[in-house]
Amino acid sequence: MKLLLRFESLLILLVLASLALLAVGPSLLRTRLLIQPGGGFVTAVRNDAEIGGNSLVEPLADADFSWRCELRSGTAHPFCGFEILLDPQRARGLDLSRYERLRLRLDYKGPARSLRLFLRNFDPRYSRVEDPLSTKFNQVEFGAEETELEVAMRDFYVANWWMSAYGIAPQLGHPQFDNVISIEVQTGTAPALGEHRFRLRAIELEGQRVPTEQLYLGLVLGWLALIVGWIVHRLLGLKRELMQRRRREAELLQVNALLDARGRQLESRVQTDPLTGALNRNGLEQAIREALSDRAGRLSLILLDIDHFKRINDTRGHSAGDRVLSALAQRIQERIRDSDRLARWGGEEFVLLCRGSDLRQAAGLAEKLRSLIESEPFESDLSVTASFGVASLQHGQTLEQLFNAADEALYLAKRSGRNRVELANT
Repeated sequence: MKLLLRFESLLILLVLASLALLAVGPSLLRTRLLIQPGGGFVTAVRNDAEIGGNSLVEPLADADFSWRCELRSGTAHPFCGFEILLDPQRARGLDLSRYERLRLRLDYKGPARSLRLFLRNFDPRYSRVEDPLSTKFNQVEFGAEETELEVAMRDFYVANWWMSAYGIAPQLGHPQFDNVISIEVQTGTAPALGEHRFRLRAIELEGQRVPTEQLYLGLVLGWLALIVGWIVHRLLGLKRELMQRRRREAELLQVNALLDARGRQLESRVQTDPLTGALNRNGLEQAIREALSDRAGRLSLILLDIDHFKRINDTRGHSAGDRVLSALAQRIQERIRDSDRLARWGGEEFVLLCRGSDLRQAAGLAEKLRSLIESEPFESDLSVTASFGVASLQHGQTLEQLFNAADEALYLAKRSGRNRVELANT
């Protein structure tokens, strides 16, 4: 009775805590970063002199984020900008990845139609301290008339010219804010020659210390832990006789499950090639019986043989050959239908049984597989091709005749230069 009262008290407290967390939790976890003049930030001005231009730029006041510049036509892409350094050494900046939105308050006078805002991120995978331009240019471009700009962090994108100039791999081409070393306001992409004046009043970033999803997930997990704990406690309080009976039943179920799993493993070994995971001849025979039981269905057969496979074994060893066989079978399995069956017929020869496919459909599949095998190397310097023979079961034709027709088509593909698909005569 006392235990039940303690549990009810705990439940009431958890309900109240949950309601409070749902009501005020997200607002309490909000975080804000304000960057404005007088905050002790180190600043710098930039212009196109670093790319051979002759534009002029100068700060207007030490205590104010204001500057002027004169864009000149000395280069194809004249620009000027103002940089707030979050790390004067340009290596260890601030992690802004938890922020969701950015607000910019800026006064601008000049002929530009658009301006750019950069969050420059340092990452040792592509950045070097001695090369300031190697930091990732996460940018957003906005109209010059927007003195109050609010933008979501997900709207930033990586500057294409920077990715091209530094040969950045596509997997590193997404916006990144985990080590922002500077924030820069710059003239727009389209050149606008003449005088430009800027005054940056403030930059504000807003986000959450803990994402709302994690907050709710923690709440759900807390409730689940309480429920599971109570269930476990109740189960442990059952009578000993009932516990023993359930334990014996569980043991019997485990034994039965183990026997069933063992039986399935043995059956799979009997019908599966251990190297490639494809069906062996026993498995293929079973698949053919199932296919022939569907009297109204169409049935096609694809024979494929790896070209010059002996050369791979002779030059690279049998382990390399085994890897090729296994990888080829895996690629084919990933691109065929659930109703199709792949079997290893011989050393480097495979059979693909296509239920419900006529000769044209099977030929199309064979050509796709041939192109796939040819186009994707199996190892860094090992390319493989295969030859295909395709036949479709005709009215009154025996299974042996079907295999012979596919085999003759495969022989024709080999004789005609390999790496091709040939169809059986109908």
